[in-house]
Amino acid sequence: MLPKKRGAWGSLCLAGSTPYSTPIWTDEGVESPCKALKHRAKNESRTVPACPQPALHLRAHIEESGTAEDGRLFFRADGGPLGYATFASVWSHTRETVLSPTQCESPLAKRPYDLRHACVSTWLNAGVAAPQVAEWTEPESDLDA
Repeated sequence: MLPKKRGAWGSLCLAGSTPYSTPIWTDEGVESPCKALKHRAKNESRTVPACPQPALHLRAHIEESGTAEDGRLFFRADGGPLGYATFASVWSHTRETVLSPTQCESPLAKRPYDLRHACVSTWLNAGVAAPQVAEWTEPESDLDA
């Protein structure tokens, strides 16, 4: 659910993971196979909050470009998944555009995964209760076994 008005929070439903890997490193023999979310049952999703400004950007992107048949937000012109090299190039260019030269030389947001740590730290520093942050970011305890 993405908000239509400025300043409103939304939510994103994450339904799977597609970590980058080459075919020789996967059981399926394919590049970047789709997987269940970490520590979740197959086909189980996770809903996470979407803060106002990025949520509005995502809404605008969806209104302009739509989604792939499987629900992905970013995809090639033929509907297929973006290749790792494309994603890495865009990520690198974006870092250079939005960060200062000193920040860009640092490990700040070097990888997209680094944003998770930054997000959790920001929520905690902003006063969001730790149990709420844990609910948004951690798998259910019954799935840890």
